[in-house]
Amino acid sequence: MENRYTKIILAVLSLILALGFELKFLASLGWSFDLFLLAVIIPAFFLDTAEFIFFGVFATFLSRLIYPFDSGGIFALMALPLVIFALKRILLWQSWFEPLLATALGILGFYALVGAPILANGFGFLAMDIAVSFAFAWGLYALFGRFTNNGRQRL
Repeated sequence: MENRYTKIILAVLSLILALGFELKFLASLGWSFDLFLLAVIIPAFFLDTAEFIFFGVFATFLSRLIYPFDSGGIFALMALPLVIFALKRILLWQSWFEPLLATALGILGFYALVGAPILANGFGFLAMDIAVSFAFAWGLYALFGRFTNNGRQRL
């Protein structure tokens, strides 16, 4: 039997880990991959409604360390996981396809919502961002599948 707190603890720890990586990239390179965004999106496949609400509020609070308050980044950060959370109940995807689709839609949707010119000007960086973020998302998805028991654990 699954511990009812396992999913939320894993989600919070993965969010803090992604925040640490993203802040380290920002401090040392001046830019970062979108690991925090994926650490908010991937748990949407595994959390129940009440857990997802708590997690969303916590993620919004932590996002203040990365995104300025007046930007659309916080709105996009919370809107995209809600879309994935709704779609997981409508569409029955293959488990190996979910992290790939979540990564691509999440990053492209995020930049489209915040109006970043990277969609038009920085295709090379965008492709690298999606590739690195996909590796992170796939690992996170596999970790959730390993420690949770809701039928999505096969990759």
